[in-house]
Amino acid sequence: MRGPEADLAKGWLAAIAKLAYFPYAYSVGETIFPWAPTALVDLLLYGLFALLGWRGWLLRQHLSSTAPGVWCAAFLVVPIVGSVVLTNTVLKTIPLITLPNHVLFALPFFALLVATGLSQTGRWRVPLTGLTVVMLLPSLLNYYAGRQFHNPVFVTPPREVLKYIVERSAPGDVLIADVASGVDYYHQQWNVTQPSLLNAQEFNVHLQVGQLQRVWLVEVGKDRMRQTTPDPIATRLT
Repeated sequence: MRGPEADLAKGWLAAIAKLAYFPYAYSVGETIFPWAPTALVDLLLYGLFALLGWRGWLLRQHLSSTAPGVWCAAFLVVPIVGSVVLTNTVLKTIPLITLPNHVLFALPFFALLVATGLSQTGRWRVPLTGLTVVMLLPSLLNYYAGRQFHNPVFVTPPREVLKYIVERSAPGDVLIADVASGVDYYHQQWNVTQPSLLNAQEFNVHLQVGQLQRVWLVEVGKDRMRQTTPDPIATRLT
């Protein structure tokens, strides 16, 4: 899907989704689906720790004239809500799925909140910490294995794309692949000889001497790039 609907750029549904995605992304990351059992367990644990931490900070009024929980709210709520308002009104090109990365400076305050709550679980804090770490392992493994990324760029199936092209290519075909697609990586790993992989400079040379029969062009762009100037190679091919 390409268009504003893919970005969830505006509206109440978009605002709710963006707000909900912050604690999820800060808790279990972006490399495990929300319905995975480990993600659900870890999300519940992080939510519990955050609530306990916030409660503990709000009760420590005697430490200063303003409870630490109020300062935590300022450093968490203000930038997060502010980013949601901005992306719903002015900066509508930022996709929902990448929003937490744009407010990453709020993550340390969220981590402090969770750590404070965890420290208040008494004799349960050691087993709860162990359980939290174990539940995070699938996210970490997925990250290094390149699985279940929420970001659409990482969902591109480069192996399947290259296999499709190789099975349908004919002698004389050439391939030009966007680096973000990952197709060039598997082209080298598989030692593919047909179609041959060209870079932009090689493509221009072949085009000038008339050596091109058919060109396979693989491009990957985020939804926010839909209004940008077309790729020069794609323009010359059309």
